[in-house]
Amino acid sequence: MITESTTLLPPQRHSVEDSEDHAPIHASLDRFGDALLEVSQQDPSGRDSAAEAKSSTWATFVHLLKGYMGAGCLSLPWAVTQLGMVWGPVAIVSVSVWSSYNCWSIVRIKRYIEARTNYKVEEAETASEISSARSVATSLTYPEVGDWAYGVHFQTFVALCVCTQQLAICTVFFSFVGENLLAVGQWLEIDSIWITHVGVLTMTFPFIMILSLIPNLKLLTPAMATGTMLLLVSFAAIAVVIVQEWPHRPSFEDLPSFKPAQAPLAVSAILYSYEGINLILPVESNMQDGRGFQAAFMAAMVSVALILVCFSGICVVTFGNITSGSVTAYLLDTLDDDSQMWWLMIANSAVSLSVLLTYPLQLFPALELLGPIFSRCSSMGEVASALFLGPKLTMPGDSIQLRVSLVFMTYLVAVVVPNVQALISLAGAVAGSSSALLIPPIS
Repeated sequence: MITESTTLLPPQRHSVEDSEDHAPIHASLDRFGDALLEVSQQDPSGRDSAAEAKSSTWATFVHLLKGYMGAGCLSLPWAVTQLGMVWGPVAIVSVSVWSSYNCWSIVRIKRYIEARTNYKVEEAETASEISSARSVATSLTYPEVGDWAYGVHFQTFVALCVCTQQLAICTVFFSFVGENLLAVGQWLEIDSIWITHVGVLTMTFPFIMILSLIPNLKLLTPAMATGTMLLLVSFAAIAVVIVQEWPHRPSFEDLPSFKPAQAPLAVSAILYSYEGINLILPVESNMQDGRGFQAAFMAAMVSVALILVCFSGICVVTFGNITSGSVTAYLLDTLDDDSQMWWLMIANSAVSLSVLLTYPLQLFPALELLGPIFSRCSSMGEVASALFLGPKLTMPGDSIQLRVSLVFMTYLVAVVVPNVQALISLAGAVAGSSSALLIPPIS
């Protein structure tokens, strides 16, 4: 068991060199230490740029809050309908605690590796090497933690899970934005060749592409803050409808009860709302002061759990049995008051724009892992990045070409695949459950 004090106190030199009980761990740490020093001596200018791009504690809180709150929260009223008014909130809180513990376990393991590799810093001969080793050590990725735990093959598996999961989420975001904005356009009876599924996706493509070119999390903070505000606007619009429908709410006896046959699907819907573990290490590594991460993380997770429990519970109490996976879609089918429809369209538009702004954050872990691989396969990315007039890209191997390729790929999948939700559910069931629920405990 890794205790919190272990991560805070650097180990003594003799504990690394003389202990025989942890020889495999020490051999792995030796390999990590050598790799860190080797990487740290390659691009000093890049390290300086990366240091300047670090995020504050407040920005970290915003990234975590928005990373965990997106399109998935609209499915929670349906999940509570299946689980009932008692077990529904219990399941949401339980998944929050479970997911939070797994996320924090990965952070603690990363910090444990950092603390145990401090002896490599002691072996560095110059102040520059010491600074470089420490800088690179704090940027360990999720797959690198897997490599430390079980070797290079497990590292490959974790990287595959993370990339599959994040690109699947980005594809869902494309599809979600397209479907919701299409519903708004059709309700407004806009007569245009662009008011089709492919047309709306194509119109949103340039905006997502521009957002995806934002080079680092620090500069992405305003977009995440705006996305969070838009999500709150969506909640507020639904709250107006709730107030109007409150006098007509079902009686306590008519509220939904636990449905055992639907429980697995309901829990899966809740799990989808908490699949933010792949963002944890990139966000933590991009903090100016890592000591504030625990406070930001705990505040974000408590806030998310409270918001999701209150939102889903109040929706079910007000509207009764919600039969659609999206509460806005359900209300659009069941309500016929024009004033309420306007509020629902505002909610639909706001949540769609919120998801659109969150796309680059969900793409970030895949960029972090695919960048070094992509840079070894192509030199065109370096030329494109050199011509980029915006802020310099700071992640190793990152390039404009890589970002454009990933965004275009998710766009094509959202356009071509008829039932993208089924495809993504399959990818999420395999990759998402592994990265979020299975890998952290065994690491």
